[in-house]
Amino acid sequence: CANYGALEYSEVLRQVKQYFGMIEDEELELPEDSHFLVTYGKVISSKGVRPSVYSKKVVAVTSLRVCRQFCSKDGCSDIFCPELHLCRHFVYGNCWFNTRRRGCRYPHDFRSEHNVRLLNASDLFNLEDSHLRVLLLQNDPSLLPKPCHLYNKNNGRDDACTFEKCQRLHICQHFLNGNCRYGDKCKRSHDFRNVYHLLEEQGFEHSLIPNLLSMYHNIYDIINSKHAKPKDSTPCAHQITANRKRRADSEEVGLYNVGNKKPKHFVHQASVNLKRNADNGEICVNYIAKNCRYKAKCFKHHFDLPYRWQIFKEKWEDLPNMEHIERTYCNPNNSRSAGLQYVDFQKMICYSNQVRRLSTPSSVTKPSHIIFTTVWIWYWK
Repeated sequence: CANYGALEYSEVLRQVKQYFGMIEDEELELPEDSHFLVTYGKVISSKGVRPSVYSKKVVAVTSLRVCRQFCSKDGCSDIFCPELHLCRHFVYGNCWFNTRRRGCRYPHDFRSEHNVRLLNASDLFNLEDSHLRVLLLQNDPSLLPKPCHLYNKNNGRDDACTFEKCQRLHICQHFLNGNCRYGDKCKRSHDFRNVYHLLEEQGFEHSLIPNLLSMYHNIYDIINSKHAKPKDSTPCAHQITANRKRRADSEEVGLYNVGNKKPKHFVHQASVNLKRNADNGEICVNYIAKNCRYKAKCFKHHFDLPYRWQIFKEKWEDLPNMEHIERTYCNPNNSRSAGLQYVDFQKMICYSNQVRRLSTPSSVTKPSHIIFTTVWIWYWK
């Protein structure tokens, strides 16, 4: 977020290795999770010619949003609202209502009691306010102004827009996306400085405005989710492949030259494949909804129910009567399940074996339209 929402993949790897004291030759794979995704785009030259070089970057993402109902006339009365209660212009960085005598009627605090609960649930509490602004601006589709469709539909003619004072950007939509194929020959404006004045009028902080263009590029990447790695049509004849043999706490990596049956050399190293080793105990809501695009590559658990009870016997195994255990667990008066093979909910054991309950993510960490999330209810005596 300090780099305005995205960073080159190679630079992220360099910084991670430097932070953990890893050597440059060690392999490292970054997993995609709820905080960032790896995108494949094309590097656009400064001259605006058609791009041809593929780039790989890491984009900061979040499911957290600013509540639109909160700033409406009726306000938001939901105490369990899963969205931030904030002044939208505060997120922009320059709320002109705050300069008035009575000040702004909406909160200017990321750390309010309501917002802190959401930031903690999303693991974003330690981010600075400026970083939270960047994260929200490039993920919440209701914050940044959209390009004017009348202007874009009519080859960049300003008089084609029928609004007396249009609040949308009179700029090439594909230029905002970072993929205009016409470059300097495009009839629509490619000069982001032309919209500075409009953005300032809408309350965007002056120092933030020059970097909004890169955030528009990030928004396009997030929406279109360019996960598919570009195919290399001319693979190198001497391409090196890796043959991994997993062991208990390390892995042996044999490096082979194509066409050579014997390994050239072996490197013994600890496993640093974060994606495969991570087990966050979270069930994939997209799999339950039958639309998980990652399929077997998804690092979340794929299960038909939004909960899953398992017992550890050399490896994690599903418990029988899972629905009965879940029904008993949801009643706070029960400290254990019924039957001979009962589960102790206080110690999370079954006899002497460890038990775990997997679930879908909490409802407060996802937008309200996401189904199959887990709604937690707290009880006290």
